[in-house]
Amino acid sequence: MFSKAEAEDQSESIIGFGLIGPGASSLVEKLFDKVPSETDKAIHAGNMIAIKVPGDRYELWLPAAEAEEALTQLTRLAPLGTTQKWVLAEIQAGIPDLRSATLEAFIPQMTNLQALKGVSFTKGCYTGQEIVTRLQHRGKLTKPMYLAQVKTDKLPNAGDQLHSINKNNVGQVVLASWSDEGEATLLAVINKAQADELAIHLTDTLGPELQLQPLPYKLDPELFESKR
Repeated sequence: MFSKAEAEDQSESIIGFGLIGPGASSLVEKLFDKVPSETDKAIHAGNMIAIKVPGDRYELWLPAAEAEEALTQLTRLAPLGTTQKWVLAEIQAGIPDLRSATLEAFIPQMTNLQALKGVSFTKGCYTGQEIVTRLQHRGKLTKPMYLAQVKTDKLPNAGDQLHSINKNNVGQVVLASWSDEGEATLLAVINKAQADELAIHLTDTLGPELQLQPLPYKLDPELFESKR
C-alpha cells in the first residue's frame, strides 16, 4: 500500500471542526447547501469537506485560510462547544482514538475496529495483515474494548492499567472524558474472562470500580470462540 505514495503533514494548513447536536445538520447545510446522507459519507464544497460520523455529529475539514470565516459564520448560528464534549461523544459511540501511551498496544480487533468497518479482511496488503486476518478467521479474541463509567476524582489517562480483585493489569484505558453527570466515561481494552466474572478497578485492586455499559454496536460472538 506504500508503493508510489508519499505522506505529508498537513496539520498547519488543514483545520478540523466538530459539529454536534440536533442542529448540526442545519449548520452543515448552511456551509455546503447539502448534508451527507449516511454515516461515514462525505461531501465537498470547494476545498471544504464534511463527513457524517456516528450520532448527531459531523466533521468539517477545510484549509486554514478559510477556517476563520467559517468559524465566524458557525458561531453566529450555534454556541462554541468544548473538545471534552466531542471526545465524550466519540467514547459514547465506541470509537477508539490512540494516544502516545497506547501506540502499538493493540491489534485492530482489540479496539472493536472490525465492528466499525475500520479494517478490511478482504483487500490490500498492510503491516500486520496476517495476524489480523488469522485472528478474525481462526483465532479467539480475549481482550475486546468495553465502554464504562466510573466515579473518580481524577480523569483516567490513556494507557492507565486496570485491575480485578485478584489480578493486576487486566486491562488498559484507551480514552476517557468527563460525562455530564460528573463521572468519567471511558473506553478500555479488558481481558474478557476477568470482565465477565469480576469487578474491574482503576488504580489498584481496591480502586474505583468500573460500571460496564452496553456498546452502541454488536461484536461478532464467533470472534470470542475458538475456531478450527
